[in-house]
Amino acid sequence: MVIVRYVVIAIVNLKDMEEIIKKYEKLYDKLVLHLADDKKREKAFRLLENITKEMLQHISQRDPQFSKKILEKLESIEWNQYLSQEEAQQIYNKFQLKPKWDYNTLENHLTKLGIECEHEGCYNKHALLTTMSNIYSKHGHSIAKMLGKMNVNELQDHEIIPHIHIMAIEKLKDKDGYYEIREYFDV
Repeated sequence: MVIVRYVVIAIVNLKDMEEIIKKYEKLYDKLVLHLADDKKREKAFRLLENITKEMLQHISQRDPQFSKKILEKLESIEWNQYLSQEEAQQIYNKFQLKPKWDYNTLENHLTKLGIECEHEGCYNKHALLTTMSNIYSKHGHSIAKMLGKMNVNELQDHEIIPHIHIMAIEKLKDKDGYYEIREYFDV
């Protein structure tokens, strides 16, 4: 009997939640229209700001890890190319050809070469390291052949990392805007 009661409560809560989501979507669409209207924009921004702050406070109290994820996504506004550490690791784990190094090792190699891992406002280190690892994964063997080797395993890190770095920077700073890391990796 207790299980049936909980199932009924869950179904009622699910129906309520569906109604809330529908209403939210309707009101959000109105809010977007207000943001486009010069006369209503300021009020709409203040409303959105207050709602966002209240939601984040509520979420932070109940699930600090989730609120951290939200902040990391919001942090992307400061960069043209941005990934959080967690997003970068998830992407790295999907690469077919894994680089010989993890992100910490790669960052240490770049530091030893005097290469900055972040370019303020342009890309953060997770975007750079992920792009470099992606280039290695997709083009490592081709780069090895260009450098006179039979395959990527014959290359020392100090031979391939500077080349991959240059290619990654070209992608991350693409003036045409064809490479947008968050779209490319669907995060």
